[in-house]
Amino acid sequence: MTLGVLTLWSPVSVVVTLVYLLRSPLLTAPSAIADLSQKELTLALVGLLVVILLTVSTLVVLTATTLYYGVHILRNPKLSDGQKVAWSLTNVTVGLFLMPIYFFLHVRGEETNSRREA
Repeated sequence: MTLGVLTLWSPVSVVVTLVYLLRSPLLTAPSAIADLSQKELTLALVGLLVVILLTVSTLVVLTATTLYYGVHILRNPKLSDGQKVAWSLTNVTVGLFLMPIYFFLHVRGEETNSRREA
């Protein structure tokens, strides 16, 4: 369960960050910053701080999940050597978006089976 949430964290975080940045007056209309009220400017800066914290936490989560999946892929006996190479390349290039697929295909079933056996 926790691994699934961490796996989905990165792509969701990227989408949320992009939506915020595309709507933020700090980036969409920098010349209008001078016209913002103190409250609007404070809200924009707090939002930017939240995005920075979200980005840093996402980098930590993405690093951890990339390393976990790299090891999991290489140790997965159900994958052929060619599949291991393909999944490994996918993991380090576009793993941010495709590792949720690997999780549901190869990891989720193992977690369910290990809980049943315990």
